Amino acid sequence: MSRLGAALAGLFLACWVVVLLGEFGVVDLAGHLPLGLYPLYSLAVSLGWGAGIAYARLRRKVEPSRRFFWFLLCVLGPLGLVFLLRVMAPAAEQEAAPLVPLLAFGVFSVFFLLPAILPGPWSR
Repeated sequence: MSRLGAALAGLFLACWVVVLLGEFGVVDLAGHLPLGLYPLYSLAVSLGWGAGIAYARLRRKVEPSRRFFWFLLCVLGPLGLVFLLRVMAPAAEQEAAPLVPLLAFGVFSVFFLLPAILPGPWSR
């Protein structure tokens, strides 16, 4: 793993830890970042596309026994940032639209799978 990959893995792990701490009530995150839905979905799109391209490029270079690890890192890692930003939204917005994390996961998944599955200049 390169230094950039290790730094990104650490960032994504830290995001997931903070999200879990917020869910268990150790940290109160609600209301710290009033981010609208369009910027959140835009972030999910860009992270999904970037993670899909990264996985498509890594899939060629990594031996098959390590591919599943890289797949999990490329899928679950960036979603930690998306979920962290959603947990930081005001509580009233979270209660008004409870399916936003699920929809953001769907948007991320679609844009992850496009470059990861389809051949293109990113997979060469």
